[in-house]
Amino acid sequence: PPSPAPPRVSSEPRFVGDDEDRAAAAPPLPRPAPAMMSEARAAAAAALAAELENEPDEDEDDALDAARLAAERRERAARSSRECPYLDTVNRSLLDFDFEKCCSVSLVPHNVYACLVCGKYFQGRGPSTHAYVHALEATHHVFMNLDTGRVYCLPDMYEVVDASLDDIRHVLNPKFTTQQIAEVDDRRLWSVGLDGTDYLTGAVGLNNLRATDYVNVVLQSLMRVGPVRDFFLAQRELGGGAVRGAGGAGPGPAASPLARRFGELTRKIWNSRNFKGQVSPHEFMQAVLAASDRRFLIDKQSDPVEFLSWLLNTLNADLSGKKRGGKSIVSRCFQGELEVTNAGLAYQDDPPVRMPFFMLSLDLPAAPLFQDAMEKNTIPQVPLFQILRKFDGETEHEVLRPEPRRKRYKLARLPRYLIVHHKRFTKNNFFVEKNPTIVTFPVKNLQLSDHVPVPKFPDGRDVPCKYNLVANITHEGKPESGAYRAAVWHKADGNWYDTEDLTVNEVLPQQVVLTETYLQIYELDKDAAPGPPPAPKEDVDMFA
Repeated sequence: PPSPAPPRVSSEPRFVGDDEDRAAAAPPLPRPAPAMMSEARAAAAAALAAELENEPDEDEDDALDAARLAAERRERAARSSRECPYLDTVNRSLLDFDFEKCCSVSLVPHNVYACLVCGKYFQGRGPSTHAYVHALEATHHVFMNLDTGRVYCLPDMYEVVDASLDDIRHVLNPKFTTQQIAEVDDRRLWSVGLDGTDYLTGAVGLNNLRATDYVNVVLQSLMRVGPVRDFFLAQRELGGGAVRGAGGAGPGPAASPLARRFGELTRKIWNSRNFKGQVSPHEFMQAVLAASDRRFLIDKQSDPVEFLSWLLNTLNADLSGKKRGGKSIVSRCFQGELEVTNAGLAYQDDPPVRMPFFMLSLDLPAAPLFQDAMEKNTIPQVPLFQILRKFDGETEHEVLRPEPRRKRYKLARLPRYLIVHHKRFTKNNFFVEKNPTIVTFPVKNLQLSDHVPVPKFPDGRDVPCKYNLVANITHEGKPESGAYRAAVWHKADGNWYDTEDLTVNEVLPQQVVLTETYLQIYELDKDAAPGPPPAPKEDVDMFA
């Protein structure tokens, strides 16, 4: 910058005392009058007061600034949520929502987020949380809340709103409309996974966690029961007005973890928008371990008959809110009644007792002990109608518990879905023995009235009693090291499928009857039922 100009020096000589003499020689200034001074002070005070009144309040300024900043922040977040630059990093092939939803670091099951880039689970999304740290360390920025399905970008902390993420939400929590549920048995839906494999909706493979083949065959079979499947597809197990308790419509009890996990698994099996053609029952097995007090394990094979009996009774108790005698969708589908009579002269005066049942147990004839002329054991065959005579009301059977007696059984009420258990295994103190007897049975049109007495309407006509097979569980191999597989009927496709864990293959109906059947589920054929009967009396209950 330019240097300042030097001070100007006067050329006239100055002497000491000149300033004082000049000030003394100057005339005095006029002094304002007192009235003028008071008016000036009043005008200045009024101007200052007006300026203070017109000046805005500091609190109002702070509020306006805060509102303006909040509006700018919301606008910036909305703009960023629709224009997130990290959406192309989402890797759908690594996403798997079948496993237990807990943090992979702290194992906490609350407030868990899934990283949509690597598929791992982390807790929280605020600073110093595991998800926040993962976003900084791995530069993975897109996270989904596993409870709400909302997506956030970390560490920028804004919500991502984009329609391209709806397919991930549908895989996380599939939802079905009323029209979609009504068309499940009418529309055959083939889908393609991300790896290019084709799968049929409702006939997908189930992952064998270690020794859970006994669980997989039961789940595949229950998926053929239309009313139970539709009940869980509509999420009616979660409570609300759609759930019917023992007294009819109304808010039902809160869903138990077992019922909630079974419903989630059902919706995943029938989801046509899965990323892969298989489902893992990991969360369902965690609920089974807790509800059964570790009676049914992941690493130890159990009996599917015992597991199915426990599952039906537990679901019925959870959905109805009663441990005994409750009514739910399970009891309305599977529960029938037997008329039990004690045989013998000592009990001839005892009245018959009606007992509810979920499945009928049939005794197989003993296997031959000796070899034939070809030095091979002959495998016997027995028709189904022959072993059904146990329930003709005349044949006596010996029971040992609760005390030794001989009893007669007769069908008093038929269920909509009849579960038949063939007693193929016998246990003793040393080993488990398997009966190799082949049971021949019809795949369609099993007319019970041709083999055993059935209940009748008040006008004397037989109730509808024609059943069609929908699921057949078999056992292959030795009793201690064998495996279970299930042949299931896909109503929309019109074909039979043989399922063994992850393997699903189409089979002919003739191949279904050539196996060592162990557990069967028959569906009542309502199309072949007679016309509507007269209204029964109030105390007569013919159907579940």
